[in-house]
Amino acid sequence: MRRGRRSVNRPCSCCGRWRPCWTNTAFGRGRLRARVLGVGDSNVTFLLERGGRRAVLRRPPAVPRLPARDVLREARVLRLLEPTDARAPRVLLACGDASVLGAPFYVMEHVAGMVIAPSVPEALDDAAGRDAVANELVDALVELHAVDVT
Repeated sequence: MRRGRRSVNRPCSCCGRWRPCWTNTAFGRGRLRARVLGVGDSNVTFLLERGGRRAVLRRPPAVPRLPARDVLREARVLRLLEPTDARAPRVLLACGDASVLGAPFYVMEHVAGMVIAPSVPEALDDAAGRDAVANELVDALVELHAVDVT
């Protein structure tokens, strides 16, 4: 087995496929490219690119600095939001089999935008930009609070 690759001599325990679920073609075919988008205090986010399509993978870091948040719970919540009007990316796959990538993970659709951590991007770092971010945040919270959880 080469470094960075997992054996595929057994089916993935989360999806039962002989090819691990991360080879899923839900976000294109061809060579899969990945780059780190961000390393937060609890999870790592990667941009995946394949066949002209983009997706985002979230997983705990190899060596957690803080207790990692449960990425499979995040995926379940995002899936519950899919039929609602709340803005949330669609989950393409979730895998709890740590032998596939070394930890549980999920892949969601890529949503274009700016990441505002750890600092505000220069394009938004003025009064109008901060006002726009605050308004979008309030709108997103209104959408979440409108979700019927009964």
